[in-house]
Amino acid sequence: MPLDTVKLRSPTLPKATINRIEGMGIKTQRTDMQTGLIEMEFTRTPLRGSWDSRISLAPCHSDLSKNPITGRVEEHPCPPYVYLECSFPKNLNGHNVFGGPTDLPLSARVLIEAVSDQLGVKLPPADTWWVHRVDWAENYVLGFDAIQDFFATMKNARFPRRNVQSYGTNGLYAAGITTTVKLYHKGEEFAEHDFKRIERSLRNLRTAQYPQDRHIVENRQWVEDQITMLQDEANRRLRVEVEIHLEKLKHDFGHKPFVKEVKTDYLTAVFDKEVYRLMRQGKTAGTTILRNSTAVLRRLADEHQSELANKLHAFWNQMATVGEKETKAAYPRATFYRHRKMLEEAGITWHQADSRLIERTDTSLPDDFQLIRSDPRRCTREVIEGTPVFNQWGNLKQAA
Repeated sequence: MPLDTVKLRSPTLPKATINRIEGMGIKTQRTDMQTGLIEMEFTRTPLRGSWDSRISLAPCHSDLSKNPITGRVEEHPCPPYVYLECSFPKNLNGHNVFGGPTDLPLSARVLIEAVSDQLGVKLPPADTWWVHRVDWAENYVLGFDAIQDFFATMKNARFPRRNVQSYGTNGLYAAGITTTVKLYHKGEEFAEHDFKRIERSLRNLRTAQYPQDRHIVENRQWVEDQITMLQDEANRRLRVEVEIHLEKLKHDFGHKPFVKEVKTDYLTAVFDKEVYRLMRQGKTAGTTILRNSTAVLRRLADEHQSELANKLHAFWNQMATVGEKETKAAYPRATFYRHRKMLEEAGITWHQADSRLIERTDTSLPDDFQLIRSDPRRCTREVIEGTPVFNQWGNLKQAA
């Protein structure tokens, strides 16, 4: 389920179009009169977070640019335009537990056409809009306990020149100017932000389809079955998102890229690179990843002479127990980077191998799990036909 939140900037819009959008009010809903289902919910303010299921259509009459005299970035008046921001899968399916498009130019065209139809305004073609942010996301099916174990052993995670915020056994957050990397337990996020909203939508949909009193019990059971299924799916999923910000896009493309320029290959390449910078896994494709002390020592002994193998094992043990920051401070700079590179090349990780986990024999985390897109636990199958989704945009390519 790759594409998630996107933020697009329109070209200059006619005054009549801006007036129409500004006249909508801060919040606007478009509802199917037959089912009562909210088809789209708009706001003229920025989204509250990446979990927000609404569409933000924010009119602007000013822009930021560098003052040629002072060198400061300042706000100045400009012809009107809008920012369009939303989560693709949440507006395609009503949720982002599974299902979502993979083609940004196609998805943006369908989205902008749908917004134009819903609001009765004429918006420019998608290819003339600029991309200011786009999120690429992947889900990994591990199971509830395995995800808990994963995060419990990531407390010492480091990201170059960034602070990594840890949220217990639920998530990690590494925010930067160019990108932001987020790992979290989808079940916790779904329960907090989506469960009640989707349950209400399913209830309205089912009641509209079967309004007679004799259907009350079976309607209630159907809604309970569907929402429980979604929650169960979310509980099994480790979600990884990489937000690609405007600064990164401008650096890579040499300018603010148009929608038509941002292709899937570029997005997956950025995702792979940023996740690697956090996990230091993936350069040894096909090699079983090692996180157990005995197995690590055995592989090091197979690849190096005894003295070096023992030094690397001691280095690995320190990385696993106290983390990269403390280990880096204890070693000469060149030695630290040389030893870390040798561990990476040997297919050895220190993230899911702290002393607590080493001592355990009942961990639910699979021994060969790697946070890379080639891992077999990554969700790649297409959405099962008949799965309850709120499909509003037509048939876009979706993955579960």
